[in-house]
Amino acid sequence: MKRHVAVSVIACFLLDFYGCGKPMNISSLSIGEDYCQPNTYYENKNLKRFSQEEVTRLQSQLNHYTPHNLYTANAAGILPLLLQMGSIDTSNTSQKNALQLKALLAIQQLNEEIDGVAATLDCEGEKTDQVANYLDNINQKRNNQLTITSIIVGALTTIATVAIQKNSVQNTVAIGGGILGGGIAALMINPAGKKIKWPQNKNLLGSVWYADNAANMIPSAIWYMLNEKSFSNSQKISLIESIKKRWMTINFQDDLSPEDENKFFKNGGTFTSEDLHLRANMLNELQATVRSLHQDLASLTNNISQMN
Repeated sequence: MKRHVAVSVIACFLLDFYGCGKPMNISSLSIGEDYCQPNTYYENKNLKRFSQEEVTRLQSQLNHYTPHNLYTANAAGILPLLLQMGSIDTSNTSQKNALQLKALLAIQQLNEEIDGVAATLDCEGEKTDQVANYLDNINQKRNNQLTITSIIVGALTTIATVAIQKNSVQNTVAIGGGILGGGIAALMINPAGKKIKWPQNKNLLGSVWYADNAANMIPSAIWYMLNEKSFSNSQKISLIESIKKRWMTINFQDDLSPEDENKFFKNGGTFTSEDLHLRANMLNELQATVRSLHQDLASLTNNISQMN
């Protein structure tokens, strides 16, 4: 009986030694929590933005522009400039050119805002991937150690079982070797791996998930484009709704647990390497969506440039 207890104690020690143990804290990696997030985004707070009904009403008056370009102009806050350009006599080229230049500068500013948000998302994605790869390396070393330990335990158990003549001791060794080997095999088949605690004080993914930009982490013009249905291919749901739908279906199989909701979209939590790779993928997907808005601005720029 004592031998069985001793073997069980040894087994528990080895399993605890090679198990996931306590999660690390992100602060131990000397990674600043919010260094990717700028203190503020520059944006013109004085731009006038019209409602969807007003934009629709203006389409007949600004029929030289496509409906989609008018929504893009509304995002950039330049619909008043387009109205002024349309009211100027064609012979007054200097004033028209001045307004055109002002509109193009506003578009350029919005392009820069898009670049700023994309850079933030890229930084967050890279940082998350770095931490995930760090955990991957730890877990790989752990699995290598488990493999070596499993081989040693198997070999020693076989040798001891053959060498020991007394049946009771022989059985104890065989059982102990089986417990250790089985435990190690279980860890290798389903490795929990090292985890890390990572609070998320500023969570861009949460802004998208809850369609809430109260913290102003995304400039208002970009937020408008992400939420206006006219900017999606289907024009039936917004870009944000489309992203959330894909995340829910592909990443969470339509079953998001409260723990995962808090971890990915609220205040953070304890992440595995797999969790971090998933978070990085979502950040990269959001970045690609934000960058795609450049195409809308390019179309508007071309439309305005042709108004001579």
